[in-house]
Order: sequence, then structure tokens, then C-alpha cells
Amino acid sequence: MSEFDEVPTDHVLDVERSARVAQAEDTHTSPATASPTAGEDGEEDEIVVRSGANAEPDEDAPGYFSWNPLDWYRDLKKEFDDFSWTLTERKRVLFRAVFGEGLCTFLFLFIVEATAVNNGRQENPENLVLGAIATGFCSIALIYSFADVSGAHFNPAVTFATIVTGKVSLRKGLAFIAIQLLAAILATAALL
Repeated sequence: MSEFDEVPTDHVLDVERSARVAQAEDTHTSPATASPTAGEDGEEDEIVVRSGANAEPDEDAPGYFSWNPLDWYRDLKKEFDDFSWTLTERKRVLFRAVFGEGLCTFLFLFIVEATAVNNGRQENPENLVLGAIATGFCSIALIYSFADVSGAHFNPAVTFATIVTGKVSLRKGLAFIAIQLLAAILATAALL
């Protein structure tokens, strides 16, 4: 008998545990009604079903996105109704992320457009590969600098994709898109 003929017992227990969790989710049982079974070592295995069919998602958490425009209206109406001028920790983090995204977008567009303007003003433009290298290094530096602050999207299309995939809430995504457009206008106006 070779070493490959045996199946490790850990793998068998994981498969059995996965099957019990899947069965609990299929029958829509709650974690309180799911029955634990004893494993080989005599200890009971705990079954935790983290999401059920009737679970309500946190509306502001990443991962929540509804395709229903009525839900969009209700979310925005709720935001307007709950608005207050007091600065909570949650709002401070949101403002930090939004202004960080604006600064990141402004710097990226200013550097890229300045490189293009510099090449356009010369009679014999230097190697255009230098412009591409400057753009690449600029994007890498800004991504490493702003990734933990706002995600360093630079682009409303990227932000829209993160809204659709549920990685950013609708409110934060719309704020990012607005500040990205404003930063693009300001970066272009700074070079005029």
C-alpha cells in the first residue's frame, strides 16, 4: 500500500462538515436548530451557518447592492432623512476616503497631462516611451500611497465596477465618482 492510497481523516471530516452545512442551508434551518454531531475524537463539531435565505444584509456594508431603482431611491431618501451635521467617526472615515480619492485623481491626471503637454510643446518630442514610463511610475506610486485610504480608483468606470460588484457602498461610490470628476476638471484647469 502506497502513501497515496490513504485518505487523510482531516479531509474526510472537512467534507462531512461541509455537507452538513450545505444540508442546513438547503433546509433553511437556523444555526440554533442545526444539530451538531460527534467527530472521531468524541468532541462535538459546531455547525455555524453564517447566512440564511431570510437574512437581511447590512445596507451600508460592502457586498450589498440592489438592482431595483426603488431600493436606490429608498437608500438615498433614508440618507437625506438621517442626515446631521455632527461629525461621527463613520463620516470622518468617509470624508477622508473621498478627499483622498480626489487628491489621488488630481495628482494622477495632472502628472499624466503635464507629460503630454510637455511632449506636445517640443519641436522634436523626446521618446514617447518616457511618457508611458512616467505614467506607469505615477500610477504605481499613487496606488501604493492611496490604496489604504480610498482604494485609488482614479477612474469613475473602476468605481462603478466596485459598486456593481458590491465592494463599495452606493453612497461611497457616488461620492467617489463626484470627486473624481471634480478633480479631473481641476487638474485640467491647472495646466491651462
